[in-house]
Amino acid sequence: MVRDAGSPLVEEIPDEPDARCVTFLYRDSSSELEHVALCWFVVLSDFANNLLLRVGESDVMALSLRLPVGVRSEYLLSPDEPLRSDIDPHRWRVDPLNPHRLEIPHNEWRPDIPTQYSLLELPGAEERIWSFPSGDRGGRSDMRIYIDDGDGRARRLWFHRVGSFATSPERLLIILDGWDFLFCKNTASALSRMHEHGHIPTTGVVFVDAGTRLMRMQDHSEISAFSEYLATRIVPIAERHFGLKHDVRATTLCGMSSGGFVSLASAFRHPDTFGNVLALATPAEIPSDDLPDGLIGAAGKVAPDERPRIHLQAGLLEVDPRRWPESQILGSNRTLFKELDSMGFDVVLDEVPCGHGMTDFAESMVGGIRRLFGR
Repeated sequence: MVRDAGSPLVEEIPDEPDARCVTFLYRDSSSELEHVALCWFVVLSDFANNLLLRVGESDVMALSLRLPVGVRSEYLLSPDEPLRSDIDPHRWRVDPLNPHRLEIPHNEWRPDIPTQYSLLELPGAEERIWSFPSGDRGGRSDMRIYIDDGDGRARRLWFHRVGSFATSPERLLIILDGWDFLFCKNTASALSRMHEHGHIPTTGVVFVDAGTRLMRMQDHSEISAFSEYLATRIVPIAERHFGLKHDVRATTLCGMSSGGFVSLASAFRHPDTFGNVLALATPAEIPSDDLPDGLIGAAGKVAPDERPRIHLQAGLLEVDPRRWPESQILGSNRTLFKELDSMGFDVVLDEVPCGHGMTDFAESMVGGIRRLFGR
């Protein structure tokens, strides 16, 4: 059965049409493994509570999960993962029983990131209309290297025009973790298709690379300095490149994961620069010395007439049972949405059937961009 259909096994659950029982399998011919960890986005970072264990005395190891019927997500397996806090992604492997793969390009600045994943797509997963893979990224991208004079580091920027070169862009979109969005999430292709269908106007996009793992950690731990860098250096450079006059209402900042946190924090700190925020899979409860009162405290300091429009997205699988519900990504976004809504922000929360990965967010962010761009 597995040899024909592949792993994982997907079974209906009686009286639960919106869920499926998904069983991950692994064959241990050595009979020496204690467990196999299910890693990354299906279970967030909760590997210890999601182990494939041996079935009786057989050579089969299995783990069954109840998942929403619309889930599409990546995952990896790690035989005898030591389950330490300093986990090593180089130990992780694709599922040998699953023929469906997601491959991403190698990023020479982030050699720690795997380039091949196993793909889980349940029967209810929505068709990828906007972000399906394409050899053409859509539009036109030119790579630039910008030297940050503040610390002497090189940072890659990609300037991308969506739409006609005969007219000036009407919108400016700044996307953090730019390499991931441009080369892994098919974002440029999705934006081009949106423009072709009349959903967004001609737009200037800047993909801001996070650089190395250490650079990203520094940027996201020194939020005050990085927010200043985005508002006073990156935005003016982008406006000059595209020939734009600054218009806060036409300027959108987008980020995912801690990049979403930085996007929100930057908009709250610089509401005269960023009028719109698309924050994907944001761990909204991240503690920060730069934000002692958190995102909610920062939002409360924004004048009512300067409040940015906000679109939040969180995955239904972005939960971690080791932590309190309000500290999970999904739970913390629900809390953040309620607080921002009560303050009078123009805010929406989309809950998407995926994990903390790259597979579905480029597709689901289309709705957020349409809303923030006003079409």
